[in-house]
Amino acid sequence: MPQTKEEKAATNKKWRENNKEKIAEKREEKAAYDKERNQKNKEKNAERKKEYYQKNREHILEQTAKNCIANRKREAEYRQTPSGIRSRIVSGWKAAGITPPIGLTLFDVYDNIYLPCTHCMVCKNEFRNSYDKNCDHNHDLVENNFRNVLCRDCNTMDRWRNKI
Repeated sequence: MPQTKEEKAATNKKWRENNKEKIAEKREEKAAYDKERNQKNKEKNAERKKEYYQKNREHILEQTAKNCIANRKREAEYRQTPSGIRSRIVSGWKAAGITPPIGLTLFDVYDNIYLPCTHCMVCKNEFRNSYDKNCDHNHDLVENNFRNVLCRDCNTMDRWRNKI
């Protein structure tokens, strides 16, 4: 009597579980064989690739241009998503050398402090837009720690120092 799909899948799964070592050994043997074969035929493969490129140059360049345009479009769309905005802001903080408080990551600071903050932590004014919201940090050579979420005015004028 023929097996059903489920029975066949269960049988295959059981066989793989019983033969894990043998399967891993075969994979390692194949990888070693492929590596050796590629080393032996390195020059021959390079010549084949060169010939293929010369024959198909126009098509390859056309496909590359299409892929490039598609990737730019996807990247632009991603940058508009919440995760894209989050990634861009946190990478900017990393580039500026900002370090999070002990026990947190910059992503934690973004998610738990920066994002929910709607008012400047010094002047208590509501942020006008996303460009008005700034991550304040000390510019010490030793530590570049995150301090507050400030409006652009408080951040650029350092007026908050006079209020503390």
